[in-house]
Amino acid sequence: MDITDMQRQLREFAAERGWETYQTPKNLSAVLVSEAPELREPIADRKRSSLSNRVRGNDGAG
Repeated sequence: MDITDMQRQLREFAAERGWETYQTPKNLSAVLVSEAPELREPIADRKRSSLSNRVRGNDGAG
């Protein structure tokens, strides 16, 4: 499968669901910007947890 096949499949997928009017670069970028903080949250939580453990001396080292 090459990129042309993938693009065709994605267009068909969106067309079957009536999404083509919503799949504009402007709309996709707006959704990405609005969802980015949620995608980042689990990573930030892990970093905070790891930092808390190190501050308390529970970093597992040793």
